[in-house]
Amino acid sequence: MSSRQRSSYRQHSSYRQRFRGVTLIELMVVITIIVILLGVAVPLIKPALGDRKLREASRQVAMFLELAKSRAAETGRAHGVIFHRDAGSADTTNTSSPDTNLNGVHCFQMSLAAAPRPFSGDDGALVSIVTSGGNTIASFNTDTSSTAGAANSQLPLFIERSFIKAGDSIRINYRGPLYRITGISPLPTGNPPRYSTMSPPTTIDLAIALPTGSGASLPPVSGTSYPYQIIRQPVASIGSPQELPTGIVIDTMHSGFSSGTLQQLGPQFGGSTSRLGNLAPWPSNSSTGQSDSSNVQIAIMFDPDGRVETVYSAYHVIGTVAPNERWVIRGEVPLSPVHLLIGRQNQTMYDAASATATDVAANNLQDPSTLWVTVNQLTGRISTSENAAFGGGLSIDAQRRAARTFARSAITSGGN
Repeated sequence: MSSRQRSSYRQHSSYRQRFRGVTLIELMVVITIIVILLGVAVPLIKPALGDRKLREASRQVAMFLELAKSRAAETGRAHGVIFHRDAGSADTTNTSSPDTNLNGVHCFQMSLAAAPRPFSGDDGALVSIVTSGGNTIASFNTDTSSTAGAANSQLPLFIERSFIKAGDSIRINYRGPLYRITGISPLPTGNPPRYSTMSPPTTIDLAIALPTGSGASLPPVSGTSYPYQIIRQPVASIGSPQELPTGIVIDTMHSGFSSGTLQQLGPQFGGSTSRLGNLAPWPSNSSTGQSDSSNVQIAIMFDPDGRVETVYSAYHVIGTVAPNERWVIRGEVPLSPVHLLIGRQNQTMYDAASATATDVAANNLQDPSTLWVTVNQLTGRISTSENAAFGGGLSIDAQRRAARTFARSAITSGGN
C-alpha cells in the first residue's frame, strides 16, 4: 500500500469514528434525563403560565373599558362594555330558587356597547302618572283613533320587539330623576310576542320606581300629561364578543362596588333590595315583562366626560313570591369605584351562604395571584392591582370589603 493510500485510509477511519451513531442504551439514557427534567420543570412553569393568563385577561378588560371611554368622548353619547354572563347548564324551569349546582356566576366574554337613542314617541306624545295597587304607573294612551294615542303609536311595536323592556328608565317632562321601569302591562303574547291586531291595547302601563339612593320623589299623580323620554338599556355592538384566555373569568360573585352596604354583581340571596343582585338564570316572568336569562348581563357605561354613567345588573325583589316580580334588570349609578375580580373559572363560588369551608378557602377571593380591575366612578380612571387575600376568620362580605379597599389604595400594576 502506498503512502497516499495509507493516508487516505486513516482519514476515512477517523471520519467514521467521529460520526458513528449512538447505541440504544445511550439514546434511552438521554430520553430518561429529558423526561425527568420535564417532570421537574412543568409543575414550576404551570403556575407562571396561569398567572400570565390572569395578567393578559386584566389587560384585555382594561383595554376594552378604555376603548369604551374613548368612544363615548368621540360620539358624545354613552358607550361601555357588556360582560356576558356564562349561563352554564342552568335549570330554567326552576321558578322558586336558583340551581345551586350551577356555577354560572362568571363572565368570560365581553362586547363594546352603546346606549340607544331615547324613545319619546312622535310629536305631542304624552304620559300620565296614576296609581294602581299601591304602585306608581306611567300610563300611555295608545288608542290610535285619538290624536294623543296616535303620538304613542310606536310604543307597542317597541315593546313587541323588546326595544323597550323592564329595566329601562323613564324621565318625566324632560327633567328630574330617571325612574326605573319595573313592569309592563299588558304584555304581548305568542311566539314571537305580538299584541292582537283585532283588539290592540288602548292603554299601556309601565310600573316605575325610584333609583336606589337618589333621594328623589316619585312623580306626583295629577290630571296633567307630560312629555317623556324612555332611556333604553345598552346594546352590544355587532360582531363576536372578545373572549378572555381559557380558564380565566370575571368572578361576579366578588365583583361590584360599595356604598354603605356592600354591593355585588353576583348572587345576593337576601338583605336589602338596594343591593345589586343575582346573575343566575331565571325564567322570563310574564307578569312583569322582565327580561329572560339571556339578557341578565353586566354593563358598565361611560358618559362622554369619562365618568361611570350607569352599571347594569339584576336585583332580587325581597319577599316577593312567584309569579310576581322577583328579578329585574336595572341600571344604577355607583357611588363608589367599580371593582372587577379577574380570577380562575374553577375557583368561582355560586352561593357563599351554602358554600363549604373548602369552597370558601379555594375561591378567587382567597387567591393572592388574582387581580382587580378598578374603575373610578367619578373620573373613569381604570387601574389594575393585585388581590390581597384576607382570612383570619373574616366573613365573606368583610373579606370582599377589605380586598376592594386594598385594591383602591394599591399602586397600579398596569396588568404586567
